[in-house]
Amino acid sequence: DMDKPGGSTFQGDWMKLNDKFEKDGRYKTPLSFLYSRIAILVVAVVGMITMIHLYCATASCISFVVGCACMAGIWQQAGFLMHDTMHNHILHNRKGDQRLGFIFGNVFLGVSGRWWRDEHNE
Repeated sequence: DMDKPGGSTFQGDWMKLNDKFEKDGRYKTPLSFLYSRIAILVVAVVGMITMIHLYCATASCISFVVGCACMAGIWQQAGFLMHDTMHNHILHNRKGDQRLGFIFGNVFLGVSGRWWRDEHNE
């Protein structure tokens, strides 16, 4: 059967389920999701910059720690967004997703998105 690669019932059932999910639109990512993740990234960047200025003005230990937490948030969100865009899971358009992956990876995370994709998908 065509729906059973290698004659495996499990693979055939998996392919049917995958086809159903795709038909139902379960793999489509709403742009509101992307916008919400970008908003979190922007808030973290603004927070980090604010804490840098506050630390330079006051040498406050709290502003240093909060700035570090903001930087960790930037790296986490950028890594998450790079991962999903390099798998083409956000726009579902290879060119658009890889451009976003470049921005999130190379600019915000400091990791080559292309290198990550090539190494991760091996």
